[in-house]
Amino acid sequence: MKTLGLIKKILTSACVIFTVLFTFIYTLGISVNNEWLPTLGMLYSLLAFSLVLSAMNKYLFSNSLVLGVRILFHYIVTALAFYLLFVIASGFAKNGGSATTIMIVFSIIYALYAAIVAIFCGTKGSKKEKKSKKNSEYKKMF
Repeated sequence: MKTLGLIKKILTSACVIFTVLFTFIYTLGISVNNEWLPTLGMLYSLLAFSLVLSAMNKYLFSNSLVLGVRILFHYIVTALAFYLLFVIASGFAKNGGSATTIMIVFSIIYALYAAIVAIFCGTKGSKKEKKSKKNSEYKKMF
């Protein structure tokens, strides 16, 4: 039952990520040029990327390893999925300059995301530590 709940959380999160990314790409395509509208193949790639990102987010926000290692592992897997699903599938890999540019832009956006996550997890962790210290220092007086 625990595994089924985890799968449900990952799928729900993937649907939210897919919806946000699709809305952003569709709005960008409409505002820039009608040729930029997402194709069916791009939608499948976007759905697969959303599933990978959702699963990795569950790992990122777990307390299994040190935060830096979790962020590094999350970056490696999401960058690999992004490269396979978008850069290679879209044909950008044929031109080394465009593939490099796309991966640099992805890395910059990811660095901003990782900074926000690190700040969020850092403050969350410090509150837990403070609370555990308060509870451990309590001495019964009566």
